[in-house]
Amino acid sequence: MKSTLATGLILFVLTLSLGIPRLAIADEAIAPPSLIGTWEGPLILSSDENMKLALTFSLNEGKYTAVLISSGMGIYAMPADVVRVRGLNLTIRLQRLDLEILGTLRLDDSGGKIQRIDGSWFQGSEMVPLVLQSVDSPSC
Repeated sequence: MKSTLATGLILFVLTLSLGIPRLAIADEAIAPPSLIGTWEGPLILSSDENMKLALTFSLNEGKYTAVLISSGMGIYAMPADVVRVRGLNLTIRLQRLDLEILGTLRLDDSGGKIQRIDGSWFQGSEMVPLVLQSVDSPSC
């Protein structure tokens, strides 16, 4: 009986030790590339009215933070209350503006770089499509 229990315990420990590295590798594989930097695009409010906006992301204690910049709206570095990245999904909330941005990170063919952020700008009862591209610094 002792030998069966010892064999079972050894098999259990081996299974765990072989499975953990696989799980860690899988987690690394689905982690998106870094968002750090500035992402900018037009906010098209109507056929003849649009304005640029930018989101600048940084890391603070391992968590993403973001600020919104849009001279057309009179906003210069308003911090987001919530920035959440889950897989390739992005959620940003600015409660002062009753604003939520839901986006999807679009990767290049290699999966190693974010090409753009496709999303939606929700404010009050309005929804506006949004496409953000990486830029060196905000132009708005």
